[in-house]
Amino acid sequence: MFPHLCDNFPRLQTACESTKSKRDIFGIHLPEEASKCLLVGENGSGKSSLLFQCALSYASEGNKVVYITHSKLQTMPLQVHGTSRPDAMLMKQVQLLYLVDREALLDYLSSIHTIALPPHVIIVDDLDYYCKPSQGVDLNSSLGLTCALLVDAASFITHRM
Repeated sequence: MFPHLCDNFPRLQTACESTKSKRDIFGIHLPEEASKCLLVGENGSGKSSLLFQCALSYASEGNKVVYITHSKLQTMPLQVHGTSRPDAMLMKQVQLLYLVDREALLDYLSSIHTIALPPHVIIVDDLDYYCKPSQGVDLNSSLGLTCALLVDAASFITHRM
């Protein structure tokens, strides 16, 4: 986990912590002004399931969503309590993109500007996995480049809408 990353991204707040936001996804308020958000938690805490449900929620609003993960999903992630199983039409709005390493993620993010119909939303599952530096690259440089490209991609898709 990279706790110093959290300072650069808005923190998700539970429903009891904030009532100012208009964007409520499964009891979690997303900051209105945020075009990027970082979800942090321990292994096994349900982050992947929550991120996948966020992808479905954005897709249900008509958004094209790219959900990036490094390992193939063997089954659908657990559903958040009270949600229904997504139908085939909704799943077509969510593109599962399996990127096996940091270089593949960086290639995708740096090419987002060239995609004819870029997504409205990019969700990266297990960011810690992608922030591991390549051989010969120090951790700070790896984190800096990865975060810079994530922020650039988020800014691009936010401002093109």
